[in-house]
Amino acid sequence: MATNRKHRNPIERPKKRSDCKNGPRPCPWVSCRYNLYLDVNNETGSIKVNFPDQEPWECQHSCALDVAESGELTFEEIGAVMNLTRERIRQIIADVLGFMYGQICPEQPRGTMGPVVEHWPEAE
Repeated sequence: MATNRKHRNPIERPKKRSDCKNGPRPCPWVSCRYNLYLDVNNETGSIKVNFPDQEPWECQHSCALDVAESGELTFEEIGAVMNLTRERIRQIIADVLGFMYGQICPEQPRGTMGPVVEHWPEAE
């Protein structure tokens, strides 16, 4: 007769940012929404491995919150962290800014934010 055993991780799973801020890196919690190793599609439940050629413990950056706290980054640097191209980062930022602009100025057409992002200056 097999006994039912629970696997116990010696490290407690963090419940808030302050719990994990100084935790082990790379972050062992790949199921965390801020972990950069996996992306989970909320609509379909599908999982995408962002770095298929690496294991989670080999990733240089594992937490989006750590990256955000490190300060300003260029589109190239963000792309390297997220395994995306500079152009894809620009598109994502344009979409987010367009959405935010629509929330602030709902009477203006959403596309009016496009030219601002199209010519976004790169950091030196």
